Amino acid sequence: MNGKIVSITQERSCHAQLPNDILIVFPEPIGHTLKLGDELCFDELGFDIDVSVRNLSQDTDFKVFVAASNIHDLRIAPKHGESRTPTRNRLYGS
Repeated sequence: MNGKIVSITQERSCHAQLPNDILIVFPEPIGHTLKLGDELCFDELGFDIDVSVRNLSQDTDFKVFVAASNIHDLRIAPKHGESRTPTRNRLYGS
């Protein structure tokens, strides 16, 4: 599943948005410098697992741990204290 880096925080937390309005948040991997706009390909994206990622823009590979709490459905309105974790159907493209 492809996504694009849409923000990187001062603490080097990377936010990648998928075409289906899912936001994946993960720490920048050690030894890799990601940039805004980098195109990423997530292999077998899931909840609370290590995910292999291919940076298509820089032609590099790395792994990141993606916690369920760091996967956000941008189509769900944010409300204080509520989760925006997507359903599996939404995560995988619908």
